[in-house]
Amino acid sequence: MLLSRRGKILACAVVVAYANFGACHHPKDPSSAASDARRDYPWLAASPNPVPAGLPEEALGTTVITWNSGGVSTAQVCVKVNRSPEVRLTEGGSGSIEVPWIGFDSLYEFRLYSGGRPSRLLSKVEVVRDE
Repeated sequence: MLLSRRGKILACAVVVAYANFGACHHPKDPSSAASDARRDYPWLAASPNPVPAGLPEEALGTTVITWNSGGVSTAQVCVKVNRSPEVRLTEGGSGSIEVPWIGFDSLYEFRLYSGGRPSRLLSKVEVVRDE
């Protein structure tokens, strides 16, 4: 079968479109693929971050700290507020914790450590509150 010049251009366009879009299709949901990749590495996240300012009479805001140790059997989540000593909040290989005490004018550094001895820093995230 002979294709006209226009037919050849159209066929090439279809091949290019398929190569760029169709071949990249993965049957898995993209968000689950991203979460699969995140499972392999230690991570720590805060949401929302920054914590919204809210109403003037709301002295404290809330964020949710979520973590995954990336396969480390025991991990600890700690927080350091400004120059205060570090405090352990919780432990576990993965999970989340609501933190309802985020104030203005402070820097909260949440840290994820391996639970072994000696422990090592796996990940950290800084949280602030909007003014």
